[in-house]
Amino acid sequence: MFRSKESLEPLLDFLRTHKHDGHAMMLNDRIQSIPRLQSALAKAEEYLSKFPPTTPYSEFEFDLQGMGFERGCGDTAQRVS
Repeated sequence: MFRSKESLEPLLDFLRTHKHDGHAMMLNDRIQSIPRLQSALAKAEEYLSKFPPTTPYSEFEFDLQGMGFERGCGDTAQRVS
């Protein structure tokens, strides 16, 4: 569907600007580019694979925020990954 990193920029912009009541829902300011998003997704997937699927988001929330992800990504390890 997408053939170049430039064509992914609108998706990145949407994920970064999507907010609810003024709070970021998907990505925070740590992710500023497509390569950074790709890297963060790989790190998050590896990190989350170590948790049981039903682990609540609150147990890894701060680590994911540090990677650039916000609450809108899911509420358990299985749903986020």
